[in-house]
Amino acid sequence: MSMPVPPRLSVGEILNPRSIAVIGASEDLRKFGSRVLNNTIRGGFDGEIIPVNPKRSQIFGRPTVASIRHIDNPPDVAVIAVPRDYVPAIVEECAGHGVGCCVVITAGFGEIDAPGARIEQAMVDCAKSAGMRLIGPNCLGLLNTHAKLLLNSSPAMAVTPFRAGGIAHITQSGALLATVYNRGVDDHAYFSTSVSVGNQADLELADFIDYLADDPNTRVITLYVEGFRNPQRFIDAIRRCREAGKPVLMAKSGTTEQGARVTRSHTASLATPHRVLEAVCREEGVLLVDDIRGLI
Repeated sequence: MSMPVPPRLSVGEILNPRSIAVIGASEDLRKFGSRVLNNTIRGGFDGEIIPVNPKRSQIFGRPTVASIRHIDNPPDVAVIAVPRDYVPAIVEECAGHGVGCCVVITAGFGEIDAPGARIEQAMVDCAKSAGMRLIGPNCLGLLNTHAKLLLNSSPAMAVTPFRAGGIAHITQSGALLATVYNRGVDDHAYFSTSVSVGNQADLELADFIDYLADDPNTRVITLYVEGFRNPQRFIDAIRRCREAGKPVLMAKSGTTEQGARVTRSHTASLATPHRVLEAVCREEGVLLVDDIRGLI
């Protein structure tokens, strides 16, 4: 295994990229890559947006490239929305070409079975050996309203007003990225940042919470949690939010044995015993709510 090297980009730079590539882009809005590209254009992102598709010369009026290797200046962030069997080779290609972070929309890895988990870990090892970060796999993407960045695959985002605000939302459920954002906008509660972390193969909840503690655009942090990769890092991050005067609200799934099994199949997360979590939240000042409706 290669030794990890310093990351090419910080979390803040990933959420405020200068350039984006969408690998698997098309004009078929039934496909994830097409929706990511369409949403990103619609959001008004003023950095470079590069569709990657070897079979098309242009998509939505933008010139395409055949592969990430054909981009002279590597993008800060590359979204990967292609069938699972192609993902590891594309991650390796991005790592070798200088991409800062891959957002892997594609599912079918650690949340499915042990072979999928091994493939997922191999992608993480490849990325870390080159200093590239990963979000996902099995995620919906992210948004940063203050950067006019709508980098996600939800069709619902194409019809929701894009308004900047001060609420951040970090979620392990991709669907809830859009649900919470849309419901919030309906209630005139506007968001700064929202990230779907998926399987947390590399970047995890704590990485984004730690960043948000210092983010001047964020006043409140909301979480939808299925499980933790590193509970101590999570505790350290929410302590930093408390010290910064930023409330943290959390909805937690998997609080029963059956719920924990469902959680495991969804994002390969290990659910924490609910009594332990309740005690931690009381100690650290996190407002724990019963479900997503309560969070909103």
